[in-house]
Amino acid sequence: MKATEQTKPEAGLAVRLPDGRLAPLVIGPRDWKDLIGDNRDEHSIRTDCENGVLPCLPRAGVSGSHWRICTAKALEALGVRVEIVAASS
Repeated sequence: MKATEQTKPEAGLAVRLPDGRLAPLVIGPRDWKDLIGDNRDEHSIRTDCENGVLPCLPRAGVSGSHWRICTAKALEALGVRVEIVAASS
């Protein structure tokens, strides 16, 4: 994951990865791509969201709303053990 302001957890809880990094509870396709090192384009990741391959929250009912991927569930589906912790941990 790139150390950008967008990928730093801002809420009270975060997902702790096995290497100690913290990730937000919910991320978009671009951040998911950076988190797992996926070399596909964002449209392929969005297609995974549409087809139920990635666990996502429902999209907002407005035009242009983005997919919101449930970080912990998606990583656990890949076999990555994560822990939900306080974001300040």
